[in-house]
Amino acid sequence: MSNEKNTGFSPTPGQFKAINHRGHDVLVAASAGSGKTKVLIERVLKQVVDNRVDLSSMLIVTFTEAAAKEMRDRLTKELQNKLSDLVAANDPNQADLINWIRRQLLAVNVADISTIHAFCLHLIQKYYYTCDIEPDFRLISDDTERSLIRDDVWDTVRENFYQKLEDSYQSDNKLTISQRQDAQLFEKLLQIFAKDRDDDDFSELVMRADEFASATSDPQKWLLSLSQTYKIQEQEDVSASFIWQNTLKEIIVSQLNEIITNVQKRNDLYVDTLRPEMEEYWNSEVSSDLKDYAKKKRDRFEKYDKKQQQQVAELSTLQGLLNAVNSDFAYDKIRELARNCNFSGKPSLVKRTSETRPNDLNDQAISTNEQMKKYQDFASDLLTKHLIPDYFALSGSELISLMQRSEKILDKFAEVVLAFRDEYQKEKKRRHLLDFNDLEHYALQIVSAPTDESRQIKGMLQKRYSEIMVDEYQDTNGVQEALLTAIKKTEPSNMFMVGDVKQSIYRFRQADPALFNRKYHDFAEVKDGNLSVDQVGEKIILAENFRSVQNVADLTNLIFRQLMDEKIGEISYDQNASLKAGNQSYPAQTAHLSADILVYESKQEQAEEDDQGDNSFEIDSKEQGQIYLVANRIKKMINEDHQQIFDRDSGEMRALEYQDIAILASTHGDSLLIAEEFKNLEIPVNVDNTNNYFKTIEIQIMMSLLKIIDNPHQDIPLVAVLRSPLYQFDENQLAYLRIQLPHGDFYQTLTDIRYQFEKKGQQPEKSIKVQPKEIYDKVCRFLDDLTSFRIRGRRNDLATLIWSIYTRTGFLDYAGGMPGGKQRQANLHALYERAAEYEKMSYKGIFQFVRFIKKMQEKEHDLAEMSVQDRNNAVSFMTIHKSKGLEYPVVFLINAHKQFNLRFISSEPYVLDDKLGMGIDYVETVTEDERDIQIKTPTPVKNAIKEKTLQKSIAEEMRKLYVALTRAEQKIYIVGESKDALTAINNWVSLVNENQLILNDAGRKKSSSNYLDWIGAAIIRSSEFSTENVHRFTLSEDNSKITENGSDLLDEAQDDLRAKISELKEQAPSIIKNSPAKFKVEFWDKQRLQLDIGAKQDKVTEKAQQWAKRQAQGGQLPPQYSELMEFQYPNDQLTRTTAYQSVTDIKRLFEDPDNDLMAQIDIDQIDSPRLQQTTAKNEDQPAIYLQHGFNRPLFMMEENDVTPAQIGTATHLVFQKLPLTAPVTSEVVETVIKELQSDGLLSESLAKKINVDGIIGFYHSKLGQKIMSNQADLKREAPIAMLYPAGKLFAGFNGIKQPVLIHGIIDGYLTDEDQTTLLFDYKTDHVAAGRSREVAEKYRGQLNLYSLALQSILGENTTIEKFIYLVDTSEVIQL
Repeated sequence: MSNEKNTGFSPTPGQFKAINHRGHDVLVAASAGSGKTKVLIERVLKQVVDNRVDLSSMLIVTFTEAAAKEMRDRLTKELQNKLSDLVAANDPNQADLINWIRRQLLAVNVADISTIHAFCLHLIQKYYYTCDIEPDFRLISDDTERSLIRDDVWDTVRENFYQKLEDSYQSDNKLTISQRQDAQLFEKLLQIFAKDRDDDDFSELVMRADEFASATSDPQKWLLSLSQTYKIQEQEDVSASFIWQNTLKEIIVSQLNEIITNVQKRNDLYVDTLRPEMEEYWNSEVSSDLKDYAKKKRDRFEKYDKKQQQQVAELSTLQGLLNAVNSDFAYDKIRELARNCNFSGKPSLVKRTSETRPNDLNDQAISTNEQMKKYQDFASDLLTKHLIPDYFALSGSELISLMQRSEKILDKFAEVVLAFRDEYQKEKKRRHLLDFNDLEHYALQIVSAPTDESRQIKGMLQKRYSEIMVDEYQDTNGVQEALLTAIKKTEPSNMFMVGDVKQSIYRFRQADPALFNRKYHDFAEVKDGNLSVDQVGEKIILAENFRSVQNVADLTNLIFRQLMDEKIGEISYDQNASLKAGNQSYPAQTAHLSADILVYESKQEQAEEDDQGDNSFEIDSKEQGQIYLVANRIKKMINEDHQQIFDRDSGEMRALEYQDIAILASTHGDSLLIAEEFKNLEIPVNVDNTNNYFKTIEIQIMMSLLKIIDNPHQDIPLVAVLRSPLYQFDENQLAYLRIQLPHGDFYQTLTDIRYQFEKKGQQPEKSIKVQPKEIYDKVCRFLDDLTSFRIRGRRNDLATLIWSIYTRTGFLDYAGGMPGGKQRQANLHALYERAAEYEKMSYKGIFQFVRFIKKMQEKEHDLAEMSVQDRNNAVSFMTIHKSKGLEYPVVFLINAHKQFNLRFISSEPYVLDDKLGMGIDYVETVTEDERDIQIKTPTPVKNAIKEKTLQKSIAEEMRKLYVALTRAEQKIYIVGESKDALTAINNWVSLVNENQLILNDAGRKKSSSNYLDWIGAAIIRSSEFSTENVHRFTLSEDNSKITENGSDLLDEAQDDLRAKISELKEQAPSIIKNSPAKFKVEFWDKQRLQLDIGAKQDKVTEKAQQWAKRQAQGGQLPPQYSELMEFQYPNDQLTRTTAYQSVTDIKRLFEDPDNDLMAQIDIDQIDSPRLQQTTAKNEDQPAIYLQHGFNRPLFMMEENDVTPAQIGTATHLVFQKLPLTAPVTSEVVETVIKELQSDGLLSESLAKKINVDGIIGFYHSKLGQKIMSNQADLKREAPIAMLYPAGKLFAGFNGIKQPVLIHGIIDGYLTDEDQTTLLFDYKTDHVAAGRSREVAEKYRGQLNLYSLALQSILGENTTIEKFIYLVDTSEVIQL
């Protein structure tokens, strides 16, 4: 919250309650930007600091690991600040509090602040024995690994059911009739849920049902209850059944009320408006001189009267039907009443055509007549297309039969899913695995099983936790709720829940916002925090938004007051739910920032062949047009308008930067297009999770190669590898090979070609385009590589194989030279790393890895490309889900016109619900004309669940829109597409209910609903929707701009549309009509957008050309550029050496560690890549030059001639790898050397040069024996680093305070029983007779430097003895 930054935290009344009220369950409804995290922190601090409640006695559950880390960090910071203030006050009376806070600071990192899954994991690790789980279990963290295991288990379970089905048709089996019928129900399941060719759809259903069940507190109970919804006894009437009384009746009543409301509106409109208008028309406008005037008038009004009577009768019939439903009449009677309903009460009215043919209507009455028709059509459609076919298509007896047959199907389906769950649990137990669903269920089992152990654990947890705090409570599911409820106290209750149901957008993860809503309705608002006896909990509202400027809050309120209600949105957007801008620090400059709705018109207003000039930007699609619309506005804000925003951290206005902008969308669908187009337009962008890793060419090549290493008899991946840069066969060469040997697979072709060349000496005929010898060489190289890879694949792990491919083929280096080389290399490195991670899973080998990747792609679980580096100053693109919890000064919501993805509701033969279970289409085979025909009948249960699922999905889309809008701090853009401007506005008008606050139900939940229509309908009744703020940007006939700022669109609209908008505004509730929300609506056509975006890019090109022209003509740069280009760095010496120095290169300077005036390096004498030495201590010495690069170590290369340096490095490696758990013998040393060879770390020629006896000799010396007896205190290959003043190291650096980092690796040291540290280093120099001391003294400087570094680690007073071990002579020399 920005208003805390400088002035301290001053809680609002709601925040004060949330921080201080306790002793009962508390639900905090925290709107977007209301500071809920701050409230959580302050509540914890209040408990810990003021009430001395130990942090370890609190359970704080967050939704994500990042949120848990943020809470720990912020809590630590606040406690540290509190501690600093107390220490600074130096009040002896606060000594106890100071010690208390110090203890709490230590407790932060071990406190129970975690995700629900982490908490469950902790419980299971501690109490695993109560669940019959092995303690060495591994958590399956990879979804694809889990999918593979589940698929393998399902294959086994499915085959068992298939076998039983097959056995049931065998005449010689011993199955009873009942057993046969039961087995054959599996066939019925396949008939209903599977396709003709495979059972993949049925398999998918089993997996989905399993996941759905796992989100409930008792999966087995949920699965077994699937058929209960269908239970109807033979003698029972449908209207008395469970499903009717608990579900169908409510839906039917709701739909009937909606139908009656619309019929009543039709009738009232006729009586109150249309009939008087027609009477006035005939009395005032129709001439009485008209032939037969009196008769015509009488006949018409008699017809009107009859229609009016019919209207009353139709309404009465509907009300009778509603009464029959409410009174539980017999189903068949209700059905009869429903099928007798019809709508013909609206008179057929004709518009006046002439004075002699006045007909029924004048112009004024036309719109009234059309509105009547809309009311009647809506009611008729709802009755005839939904209510009757969904719930009254069958007679009572037919419906009972259908439900009973469906009940058997659901029983069988539950049996199948339970069998799968049982086998899956067994397989996980066999492999010692748990998945995330297991975490919640085992944790719940630990605290709720009917055993003494569970009751004891539950009691301990209840006693331990003084409070349970749950963040993002709206995103919990039934299992999590059951777990937390089980461990909370009851007297008094101690759950503190924070969330915002308007931001519950994780229904696809089985989050249940109804849990939040139930408490929201049941809990009460109280003033003093004391509940009455009949109140179950306290509700606290945090409505203040400290994130956004006033206009963002105003626009959000304008939209959601008309959009979200309990009926469809699952919560009423009332005064409590409305946002209240609470950040008073925003300056007046932000007040003018309106919200902008930008709409791209996809209809071509001009022919494509019109001359568009030299335009380099051509919009090819609606998606591209929308992206250009966004890009155009970003360029305008940053490059032209130089938009200013308020920086909440500094408290000042500053220029808008790319990093201040976020683009949000419902899906990642346009991520690649945005990345490409923004790159073309030179707008930096970080695209979150483009999910195209396995589509990159370098990864596709590697995957193809892995496939043929596993099985080379696969033509498509084989040819892909041959054609790739790895082997570079061109199309002519591949065709030539196939022509020579047209039979068999392509791998056989390659082996046969090689055989013909080598064994038979045959050379195929030469071709004009190919040379057989060249092809032969390529074939040999490929086959040799493939053989090598296949051998390695059998002997080594997958990661080693992949690295050997990179090494042998040079593909990693090649990829680095391709366009985007760094990114490609990062992707290849990631493949190696992911293969290493894969090997830690339950599956091993190439085949399973290829299958693993295939499964990921089938599930559309592609990965993001590895990020080389995210640009700091770049626009962010992400999904709405990803943006939750984030905030940006400027937000673009794109694809607002995209229809919600609701196809899954109607396209599948089933639908699932946590309460109603599973709705299905029953399929029955009948024979007609000697042909079998399958008849599909949706069950009423399915229709009921579809209705509820549609409502839940629409409510979730509303919440997603709320999340998107509330990410904006200062400016929001809504971007979408429409055929043309007037079509869009007409759509918006159709969603509005006259005289009512809420938009009409049909418009809000129709299948074609989208954000743009919702928003458009919500703003159209505002006074801000006017000619000043609604513009269209297009071109005139000569392809020039009509106006720079667009034309007034409403002036172009037809009279009736303008009149309708005016009428809607007049009838609108004042809270809508007079909303303070400021917005603009802009419609852009293709030609105008191309012209604008192209012109902006041309300006950049023009400036570059002008600069280049000045340079060519010898022109001078402007002063500000000259000053920048001629800038001289004040500390030039620092640029001429490295701040990272190795001990080896500067060891000569430290031969006398007691001499503070040591020799210095003169950086002006760099002329060699090595350090040149002089012997005089105070003379200038050349500077250091360190070679950069990461070349492969020489000792790892296959070289016959080895250097002394390579031998030294190899010897050190052997010393490092020697196990010291047993005496060091020649066998031990030789074993280590062989292992290093097999790992590719030593070549054979180098291994032969290692002095084995010299290595053994070290451990036979007195120093070596002491090392062997003090292994616990031994440190080998210990890295050291220390900062040393540059002025003491380099000449000419006087006065420069920057330090130099000196680094190195100590061969070994240990601290003995006398607290003396023994420092030793191995040297492999050749030692002439009698020269041992002289050789050792060469390294005095190096060990002196090591000694300095150790003293900085162990303490300045540490006694250090330094030893050099000469491997050549097996001597230990103390320095």
